[in-house]
Amino acid sequence: MAGASDSQEPMARAPSPLEDLFGLRGKVAVVTGGASGIGREIARLFTTAGAKLVVADLNLEGAAAVVTELVAEGGEAVAIGCDTTDEDAVSELFAGAVSKFGRVDILVNNAGIFPVQPFLDLTTKEWSRVQDVNMKGYFLCTREAVTHMKERGAGGRIVNVSSIASLHPMLKGYAAYGASKGAVNAFTRSVALEVADFGVTVNALLIGGVEMKNRATRDVSKAAVTGPATQPGRFLLGPASAAQHAGVILFLASDAASHMTGELVVADCGFLLT
Repeated sequence: MAGASDSQEPMARAPSPLEDLFGLRGKVAVVTGGASGIGREIARLFTTAGAKLVVADLNLEGAAAVVTELVAEGGEAVAIGCDTTDEDAVSELFAGAVSKFGRVDILVNNAGIFPVQPFLDLTTKEWSRVQDVNMKGYFLCTREAVTHMKERGAGGRIVNVSSIASLHPMLKGYAAYGASKGAVNAFTRSVALEVADFGVTVNALLIGGVEMKNRATRDVSKAAVTGPATQPGRFLLGPASAAQHAGVILFLASDAASHMTGELVVADCGFLLT
């Protein structure tokens, strides 16, 4: 005969020390550029780790589709359309996040563009657009996030997505992009120094080896992977998936990285070794 305990609901399992260290249970994260690519993978992984997600993107329809996936998988998430170069839109983004979830613990600055344009063909308008999206957007979102984190008094994590193009040119045509990511690196370290007293860490992940949408980039990357070992620009570990880079960002956003700030972490599949 079944005992009384057989009909009871199983007790919820307490988080393990490992989950406490690397998990994001109960945290609220804002991910910009979350409608596709690395941003989408970050949102999915963060949800798996227990975070509540604000998926922000200029493409609201795409962000909403990601949120539908996250909710179907048991996560809590909301989509907010946002042009990160617009100061008022960024203020509304964080106001919306706080209204929905009560706070913001993590910001991942991921929204960016990488147009390929020969240097001598670059116009002032094109140059300014790349700097606005890739740098001004990070500045506006970070300022808003830190303001909230400081007022709340519970610290926070900011992760900036940068690129190894800031350290070593991979292809011709990336002068504007490389310059913008170099600025992101300097911004990361400077802001980390200023906000440490608030318990906020600021780190950057310099990615490389992800297959790009641009056809020229994809073709060159493929040649670099399959070429001889002496060929400059060879990805020693082959191309990385967006999900693999998202894993490093999860680490930087977790308590496991609480002792790190102002760091430029490289994940480039060995590109800079060649």
